[in-house]
Amino acid sequence: LAMTAPTAYAQQERAIEDESIYDLLVDRFFNGTIVNDEQVDTQNPASFAGGDFAGLAEKVSYIQSLGFTTAAIGSVFATDTYDGYMVTSYTELEPHFGTQQELQHVVETFHKKQIRVMPDVRLNRVSANHEWLAQHPTWGTVVDNVVQWDYTNAQFVAALREAIVQFQQTYEFGALRFTETTNVPAPVLNDIIAALRDVTPNIQIVSNEATTAHVDAALNEAHVDVWSRMFAQPSQPTSELAQLFTSEANIAAVDTLTSPRLTHKAAEANVFPPTRIKVAMGALLTMPVVPMMTYGTEISMNGATAAQSHQIQNFKVDEEIISYIADVQTVRNKSAALRTGAFELLHEQDGFIVFTRSNDEETWVVAINNTGETQNYAVPASMFHESKELHGLFEKDIVRVDEQGQYNLVVDREIVELYQVKEEKGFNVTYMGVMAFVYVIFIAFIWLLIRRAKRPTAT
Repeated sequence: LAMTAPTAYAQQERAIEDESIYDLLVDRFFNGTIVNDEQVDTQNPASFAGGDFAGLAEKVSYIQSLGFTTAAIGSVFATDTYDGYMVTSYTELEPHFGTQQELQHVVETFHKKQIRVMPDVRLNRVSANHEWLAQHPTWGTVVDNVVQWDYTNAQFVAALREAIVQFQQTYEFGALRFTETTNVPAPVLNDIIAALRDVTPNIQIVSNEATTAHVDAALNEAHVDVWSRMFAQPSQPTSELAQLFTSEANIAAVDTLTSPRLTHKAAEANVFPPTRIKVAMGALLTMPVVPMMTYGTEISMNGATAAQSHQIQNFKVDEEIISYIADVQTVRNKSAALRTGAFELLHEQDGFIVFTRSNDEETWVVAINNTGETQNYAVPASMFHESKELHGLFEKDIVRVDEQGQYNLVVDREIVELYQVKEEKGFNVTYMGVMAFVYVIFIAFIWLLIRRAKRPTAT
């Protein structure tokens, strides 16, 4: 299957469940200009490596080709560290990344491709060198060389709200992600979110931690561990699957920028990482979650710690995983049923999972065989009310009702197959009639040739 991920529908028409997130670090993605390469050292994992806003704008088509609709770009504020975690200002951009004009160009360029740009706003555990602490010592305390802000201080809360709202007014991002929200009171966060939605009504707000605040979706780190355990190697228990889906939108990932890579866990288990990644991403992109993929996953980036896994993105690699992700994303971006349709779990046992995604327009049967053997599952014909055909997307097989009144799915090991439920075509009467007519004409022509050959020659 070879497809090109299409341009997604307009951003303002998309709910958070329609999104898929590509999570990257500006400094590690692509160096678009050397103008801001001061004290850059690509050989030192702890140093800035040169990635910048210009690089993001240059590589927008790459992210689009993977089919992602949101680019999470990390914190872009001035920072002591390349990853943006040690924020020193809520008003100044990091000079290594570029200028205000260059960031505005990133937002405009991505939005033209219908991709939301989602920077991080880190609400706690910022740098002890933060400019506000020097100006207002009572606004926070330093613990282990990071600042813990005092959210009971009304002056600080007002300043933070004003800075974040101004940030959004300046750049008009399609989304914002709040990080380090654990010790932030929900009323404070809700007040900031309401102010942001006054500025940009359709902005999507997410959190990297569970919160009772009014965010559109949140990432649960405990769930990341579950996803990782299920897919790092074949034939893992899947009984925890049900707890991953809630009535609220949740972001799902098999690894993050702060966890060991799935590639690392697969290599430790002595299994082939590209296969693991394909099965895991096939699952994330078809289940009722907001899928998020860490940059470099598509090239099997490895690493157990940040120093190892925050590598510079390599764009000159084998495209097997890239093509697979793009193919599945193409289908997902075109299918509302796969993004937001009803979910029904039909089968789940030790790595073999079968479920349906459906709405009023279409139905899909998804079979995830995360085992080392071919698996079978019989779908009762009664599920679809009338005779249908199940058309396999990748294996190209067509499954019809058998004598037992079932659709017998045969799924090869370590693959994800998507079956689209379609009307049974049966015999094409018109086509068969035309072929019969052509056959009769051909036989008549042969008969005439034979007869002419047997006709006596005149003497």
